[in-house]
Formats: sequence, structure tokens, C-alpha cells
Amino acid sequence: MAEAPKPSGARWYGAISPKSVEFTPDELADGYLAPAPDSQSLLPGSSTESFVKDHAKGSNAAAVFHIMCVMAGTGILQLPYCLKQGGWLSLFWIVLAAVVSNYTGIIFIRSLYTADGRRLNSFSEVAGAAFGPHGRRVTRVFKDVSSVGTCTLFMILAGYNLNAIFTPDAALAGVRYWIIICSVVVTVPYVIMRTIQDAVIMSIFGAATTGLMVIVVVGLGIVDLPNHPTHAYQWVDVWGFPLALSSICFSFGGNVVWPQVEQGLRDPKAWPRVLTTATTIVCIMYLLVAIVGYAVYDSDTLSPVFLNLPQGLPLAFANVMVTIHVLMTTPIMLTSVSSEFEDELAADYPRVFGSAGLGKPGPRPKLRAAVRIPLMIITMLCAVFVPFFADVMALLGSLIYSTLIFVFPVLIYYKLQGWHLLTGRTLLWNVVIIVIGVLCCSIGSYQAILALIRDFQTSL
Repeated sequence: MAEAPKPSGARWYGAISPKSVEFTPDELADGYLAPAPDSQSLLPGSSTESFVKDHAKGSNAAAVFHIMCVMAGTGILQLPYCLKQGGWLSLFWIVLAAVVSNYTGIIFIRSLYTADGRRLNSFSEVAGAAFGPHGRRVTRVFKDVSSVGTCTLFMILAGYNLNAIFTPDAALAGVRYWIIICSVVVTVPYVIMRTIQDAVIMSIFGAATTGLMVIVVVGLGIVDLPNHPTHAYQWVDVWGFPLALSSICFSFGGNVVWPQVEQGLRDPKAWPRVLTTATTIVCIMYLLVAIVGYAVYDSDTLSPVFLNLPQGLPLAFANVMVTIHVLMTTPIMLTSVSSEFEDELAADYPRVFGSAGLGKPGPRPKLRAAVRIPLMIITMLCAVFVPFFADVMALLGSLIYSTLIFVFPVLIYYKLQGWHLLTGRTLLWNVVIIVIGVLCCSIGSYQAILALIRDFQTSL
């Protein structure tokens, strides 16, 4: 088969040719091949000019912090319980989920770039290129609901944590009071920052709080080990193994934000190295907490593992770290939703909002306020008033996150590139990824439905 013609003035981005979509050692080491800026490709209005301007001047380190802040969430506290469910062999699932998440994150970002040097701006745009308008709409609903729902749960968690710290005797009204306060606090940086690249300090603090939380959990667990001298570990629990897989896979979410993170890189071909570095660090933190938590508390392990740890100032400190982390992560997660709306509004009403596109540094304070304040209010109201919201979002998360992280990136990438180009080994690997995503979706949804049934029965 003859090779398709390459666009003038640009090399194939991501080292992908029509003859192969396999990852070669050189390809993984070098990452992407950005369009070659020559005199023709940089003419005003050319697609390559748009490609170059779309990228900011952020550093690789900043991108690593962004990824860690989004990915390493509160799910880390459930990992020891996952080992209780599935046994020590569940450690394999943590590593596997990290590898799969990293792989799909790389091929998903590759899917942003077209053969003529243009860059698509979001998850839903890529889905539209692969599956048409219906694919774009469905994916956008999945993406937006997952991001807003996750941030709503963050507000609920922050409200409960602050209520427990400052007003431990207060009822639900106290929790709602703190949720409102947290929402107002988060709204300020969320409206002020233009893109994710403006949230570098927040990402650094968010990633640092996660690291401190890991140190506290691991330290307290080791100190508490002499108080738990007997153990009856399981190497594998066949019935609990799928449940552990479902929870572990959700702990590596965040790819709906990757287009904005990658767009801030000064050198976009560094994306594979950046994502792999961040995923490796997060995986190591996950393994530390999971191993220590299950090794110390065995069959008594609870979720979150905070419930097992000895009470005192260190545990209260870790609780504060969790709260700070979710407050720092919320604006970054919501930006993946608001950026797309802002770009559409700027195109439709340039005289009112200005014409700066997604990721460009043009001042658009009216546009940001018009989109982000209502979005934050919706998030706050859901956290305050919707009953059983946590279990509703667990259901949506099971249905949505597993497909966004595992299934959609593979289907989109190979729909754009062509399944017929795969070797048998690569095809098998991608089928395994899709199967994992389907298992997470079905098992997580089943658990969430049971939880909702219990909620309604209890409320009657």
C-alpha cells in the first residue's frame, strides 16, 4: 500500500505513519515529532501557525505537577481496602492500571493531532473527528458529567472534613455551611486563572499535600504495627478480585484534563516522558499506602484507611492535607469543562467576550466569569441539596470514568488510524484494555446500584 502524502511543511506528528501505529523504542524515547517550522508552514492563517501558537511556554515539571494533582486523588485512601478485597495479588492490578492509564494517555494525546498539522482542542473534538457529531455529543456529556460530578464530591468531602475539624458536634447543616464556604473559596482562583497553566502553584501545593498525606499514612501505619501482631493475609480472593480492580482503575483517572495540560508544554514532544514520570510517581505512592495499610490491618482494613489509623495530631494533619488537595484540584478539573464553553462563546460573541481561543493568553475576564461562576454554583448546589449524591456519582463514575480512561481512547485512536494496521500482539493488548474498562464499568455500576437501593430503603 502506497504511503499517504504528507502535509507540506510538517512531519507526521507522533512519528505515526500510515504503515504503522506501533510504539517503537525510538518513538517512546523521543515522543512526538512536532511540525517543522519552515517559510511555507508559518504563513499567516496556516494550520501549522495555529499549531505553534496553541502551545504555551510551560515547563515539563509544571505539567508533572498538574498530572499528579489531578490523578493522585482521595482514591489513594481506599487502596489498602482494595487489597483486603482481592488479596496481595491486587498489587498487580495497581501496576497494570498505571501502565494502561499511561498508554491510553499517550495515544489519546496523539489523536489530538491531524495529519495536516492541526491540533484538536478537547476530548469531545477528537471523538467527533472519529465518530462524527453523535460521538462528540456523547463523549462531551460523559466528560462534563464526570468532571463536575468529581468536583461536587470534592466539595462534599471538604465540607465533611472541615465540619469534623472545627465543629464536630454540628449536624448536616454544619456540613452544608462548610460546603458553601469551600465553594466560594474555590471560585476565586477558578475565575481568575485563565488556563490550567496559571494554576502551577495550586498544582504544586496539591501534589505536595498528597505526598505529605502518604508520609503520614505510611508512618502512622508502621508505628501502629506492634499493636496488630497477628495476621491472616490472603494472596488472592477470587470473588473480591474484580471489585478491587474496579476501585483501582478509578484511581488513575484524569485524562479529560490531559489536552489542557499538554497544551501548556513548551515542547509537546515531551508529553510521553511527562505523563510516564507523573504516573510512575503516583503508582509508587499508591503501592506504599496499599502495602503498609493492608500489611498492618489485614482483614480489619477499612475504607478510607484513616479510620484504622491511631487518632491524634498527625492524623488530623493528614485530614487537612486531603482537604487542601481537593480544594486545589477542583479548579483544575472544572477548567476542562469551562474551557470548551469559553471557546465556543468567544467564537459566537467576539465583540462581547473577545476572540482569544482555547489556551491563548488573551484577557477574557467577562467570558470566564460568565461561564465559571454559574458552573461553580451548580457544583455547590448539587453538593448541598442532592440526596444520595455520592452514590449517584459513584454510579455515573463507574459508567463514565472506566470508558473515558480505558475504552474511548483506544477506540478513538484506532478509528482514526485504522485497526487493519495493528499486529496481533498489539491488537491483543488493546482488546485487554477494553475488557478491563468494561469490567470496571459493569462491576462498579452494580455496586453503586446496590448502594443506592440501600440508601432509599434506609430513607423510607
